[in-house]
Amino acid sequence: YRDFTSASKPLFLLRSTKDNKYYLASDPYFLSDNPTDGDTEYVDFLGWAIPPSDADTGCFDYYALSNILAQNSIDITVPHTSENLRVRRNTLKNCD
Repeated sequence: YRDFTSASKPLFLLRSTKDNKYYLASDPYFLSDNPTDGDTEYVDFLGWAIPPSDADTGCFDYYALSNILAQNSIDITVPHTSENLRVRRNTLKNCD
């Protein structure tokens, strides 16, 4: 999502400075409880993701973050707390 909806969760791209791995997470404190300790690089805010139960599948297609990354061989970890979040494809279905 580009726009916030009531069920949305923020989606962040984080990098661990300890192991130099990238993570997609809805929790900005996923890698560290202290944002000033230098363990986390906040790479980008990517937009909004949504739990599957709140996805409006009548008008849009939604995809699990973990599936998108796996299908495209992208080496970014999605923590368990975020693996079921869905992202929406911007193509509007015929919703008349």
